[in-house]
Amino acid sequence: MKSLFAYGSLMDPDIFLLVTGECHQSTPALITGFERFSVIGESYPAVVRNEQGIVEGVIYRDLNDRVFEQLDSFEGDEYHRVTIAVGSGNERAELYLYRDSWSEKISAEPWSYEQFILYEKPRFIQLCHDSSCQNTRNSE
Repeated sequence: MKSLFAYGSLMDPDIFLLVTGECHQSTPALITGFERFSVIGESYPAVVRNEQGIVEGVIYRDLNDRVFEQLDSFEGDEYHRVTIAVGSGNERAELYLYRDSWSEKISAEPWSYEQFILYEKPRFIQLCHDSSCQNTRNSE
């Protein structure tokens, strides 16, 4: 069993359930050494390495391999999964890091979870329903 640090749309429990088919509790968490930005033309963010960066998100614990298979498919080619330290470094979690090969799509603008929930969540959920949440990111 592994943990996931979520920093974008998957922070929302409704979206997490749609993507994985499972309901899990999350806990607020921070990671250092990364920074979150908007992706140009999309409603989801990218996280990239930045030694001075801090990213707020949530952690989902005790996830099985099937959940990660669903998440891998959802995240698509733009992201790859890495293991990182969370919080003070005593806990490890999986993180979907934006691939360098897609870096031209990263905006200089920070991404806001609050703005996502207010303005983008309904459309995102509709896309998820329309595509069964598989590679939703690539269909936006």
